[in-house]
Amino acid sequence: MSSAVKQEFFRWIGGLDSAKLTDIERKLLNLLVTNFDTLAPLTTLKGSNNRASKLNELIQKHHATLSNEFPDILSHQTDKSEKFDRITELKIGPFRGFTTSEAFAFDKKYTFMYGPNGSGKSSFCEGLEYALLGGIEEADAKRIVISVHPETISF
Repeated sequence: MSSAVKQEFFRWIGGLDSAKLTDIERKLLNLLVTNFDTLAPLTTLKGSNNRASKLNELIQKHHATLSNEFPDILSHQTDKSEKFDRITELKIGPFRGFTTSEAFAFDKKYTFMYGPNGSGKSSFCEGLEYALLGGIEEADAKRIVISVHPETISF
């Protein structure tokens, strides 16, 4: 996993308002910061060696000892590049499961995705990953060439 991804993750954490976070959210952030290098290269594919399974294992192992203080990420930040607080809209398509351009608005604190198999949840996540990181980790790991026109995914 590239260090740019790690730096962007830490920049995102730095932009959070710690006063608005619950104890559980701060504990989860501490777990993610501490174990970023372990979790980042894992995939989301089904199986016992995926990111969700490892995260569950880490929560079970460390839940009693996790700090509920906001994580100290200043030592991880190396540059002063532009920060953004949130994504307000994402347009995807045509891309993978999206045959036409679709716009998604993010006007709430949290966004939950649900739907039956084949409804586009994974395509949405891969479009978001491509927009943010310029590639799709699982496709890269499987040596699948992704050809996307820049205008098909935008913020």
